[in-house]
Amino acid sequence: MVLFANLVVIRRWFENRNLQFGLLMVTLLICYLAPVENLLALPLGLQWLVGSLLVALPILFSSILFAIVFQTRHAAALALGYNVLGAVLGGLMEYNAMLLGTKPLYLLSMIMYLGAFYFLRKEATPA
Repeated sequence: MVLFANLVVIRRWFENRNLQFGLLMVTLLICYLAPVENLLALPLGLQWLVGSLLVALPILFSSILFAIVFQTRHAAALALGYNVLGAVLGGLMEYNAMLLGTKPLYLLSMIMYLGAFYFLRKEATPA
């Protein structure tokens, strides 16, 4: 997904950062609301397809978003440092999924991405 996301950004298929945030929020919301136990009622091939999409689409849209935002950064090392910090926080959140389940993880991800969206919007508006 990350490789495909880079291709999408290089080809300039999606350049709108607000659209990417929206698509990411929609996919995280779908993942949160989707009753995964209902996948068992589907044929095996469809289980794999739908399950794969539920896992892969948030990764795709967050990767596209990262690449779009990274292009605008003047201090690449600082931006990559924040990315590593986000990966560490994501790993810590993933451990919480063992305790709380995956549904709260989707909510926490939405809150964190909304915070990032807020700060990017605040940065873009002149004071």
